[in-house]
Amino acid sequence: MNKQSTSKIAPLRKLIAESIANQPHELDGFLWAAHPQEWYCFKLGISKETLRRWISKPPFVRQVKQIDGKNMTLLREGELGPITHRHIANIMSNIFRKKFDKPVTRKEYGCLIGLAETWPQGEQVEIFKIVLADWQSFMSGVHCIIMEMQDAGEDAVKRFYSFPSISVMRRFSDVGLELHLMKVQASINAASKPLTTDHLDDCPF
Repeated sequence: MNKQSTSKIAPLRKLIAESIANQPHELDGFLWAAHPQEWYCFKLGISKETLRRWISKPPFVRQVKQIDGKNMTLLREGELGPITHRHIANIMSNIFRKKFDKPVTRKEYGCLIGLAETWPQGEQVEIFKIVLADWQSFMSGVHCIIMEMQDAGEDAVKRFYSFPSISVMRRFSDVGLELHLMKVQASINAASKPLTTDHLDDCPF
């Protein structure tokens, strides 16, 4: 980082340090400054675009978290630290919002954290994408489970959700995992399929 850019972000670094000293927020073993984006912008006299550009690069580390029902931007300086379930939930939340132009509710965000905890480590985001891309197959798997529950005498109602539901994903997380495993197995089978020369029968040579 050159001197000019260091000079530009100096007020933000000072603001973060003061906030952590006076009103720290603890998360993932670190202390953060936790405020709405508008607060930082007002204090520094900058636009949201400028703030986002600054905090997207080192030395800043950022998180987004709902505190008392409000979206807060958490900022600190230092290393990224380990990937947490909250990090993964944030990634899935952004994917959902961008794909459907619909924000994730507080309840849905809790479900995303649950999925991050339940699905295999390192595979959560890929499984989430698979379910969103093939929602009909996911719901078919859900209906199979519901029929099994009904046969066992459990109180279960078969419903179809035409729009991807994060709460349904959370309740039937095993179906998402099964879709993922099926895709992985299909890729393995395709890769191991032996090559043949049948297509050369009509070769003019």
